[in-house]
Amino acid sequence: MAAQHYTDAGTAPRVVLRFLAAPTDVNWGGKVHGGIVMEWIDEAAHVLATRWTGDVRNVAVYAGGVRFYRPLRIGHLVEVEARLLHTGTTSMHISVPVRSGDPATTELELTTHGLIGFVPLTPDGHAHAVRAWVPVSDEDVALEAHALELVALRGAVERRSRTTPEGCARDGAGTGWSGARAVSHVARSSDADQGRVRPRRRSRRPRRPSRPRRG
Repeated sequence: MAAQHYTDAGTAPRVVLRFLAAPTDVNWGGKVHGGIVMEWIDEAAHVLATRWTGDVRNVAVYAGGVRFYRPLRIGHLVEVEARLLHTGTTSMHISVPVRSGDPATTELELTTHGLIGFVPLTPDGHAHAVRAWVPVSDEDVALEAHALELVALRGAVERRSRTTPEGCARDGAGTGWSGARAVSHVARSSDADQGRVRPRRRSRRPRRPSRPRRG
């Protein structure tokens, strides 16, 4: 996702949050904690999803492709930009690059990037249809196409995990493999490859010589 171009030529809905990295965001290394950055990504995407749907009832159902390119420093200016790339029937696919830099300058460098999916909910907690967004500019079209490629790739990985012995053993699916057979297959292959499970052999101790009986 970071290799894609995000410029003002794009017409997709977007939200930009700007703030200073606070001392409370620090990790053991003196930089901003990665979990804090993930929280910023989620918050920016949530604001965008809320504005697009007009309702705060939306939840993140997927976050992936998160890359940490360089550390964020405490006291630096942080810019979190959420941009809508694609809308499905009940989903919103949002790209969130994070940039930071010295507040005394105007230069911001890409530090983190992630893709997050949100789903709008009804009052009783069920997903409902989302308003469709149609790309307009060439940049919009390119970013949506890339987002769809990632969706297809993720779907292929999930399908593959359900049809392999390892996937069946993990989620109990029975596509071509019964659960017991899958577990047995994984156990056998794991033992054979790694040699972890071996039958114990009892150590044979030499017999002690019998003592002569006393008369």
